[in-house]
Amino acid sequence: MRFVVFVLVIANVGFFGWSYWQGAQAQPVQPPAAVAPLQLATARTMPATQCRSLGPLHDSEQALAVSAALTARGVGSLVRQIDRKVTEGNWVYIDGIKSVAERQRALQKLRRAGLRDVAEMPGAQYAGRISAGIFVDPGAAERAAQVRSAGFQPVVEERQHTLTERWLNVEWNVGATPVAPADLGIAESADPPVSWADCPAVAASG
Repeated sequence: MRFVVFVLVIANVGFFGWSYWQGAQAQPVQPPAAVAPLQLATARTMPATQCRSLGPLHDSEQALAVSAALTARGVGSLVRQIDRKVTEGNWVYIDGIKSVAERQRALQKLRRAGLRDVAEMPGAQYAGRISAGIFVDPGAAERAAQVRSAGFQPVVEERQHTLTERWLNVEWNVGATPVAPADLGIAESADPPVSWADCPAVAASG
């Protein structure tokens, strides 16, 4: 009798375990919670810029002052320096008069002919030369004719000197109006006038 009871207990325990296992297997699997898809942050669109150049500025002090005025407005700038040849005019002179005595006689003869502003040139590089002045045509041609009439052979030579100019390159937003030169401390009567222009590389490409 005890054996029968023991068998029944074992059978009940086994059935209870099997039923619990079957119930666990039958439970539905919950789907994962929905996750919003990742989105890339939209990159900020930077405004288009163009290079503008302010000048010509006469010296480094003026360039520094104007650059500081731009910096005070939150605008950076870069100095661009260029050297260009400027024609002064045509120099009329007489060359090849070797001795001091010959040069003195030539000066007297030229002055008697009405050329009062002739002068002997100092320095070893101008030895034997008498200057009759620098002129812009037609003045140079007229002076050369006067020298020739006085009995001398004139030489007409173009005279140039190197002029250094400074410009400030600035990146401005396209469509924006640059600061007026007068607001940066530049006199409106500046000679030559100071103004904005396209940077050389931009002007060359466009």
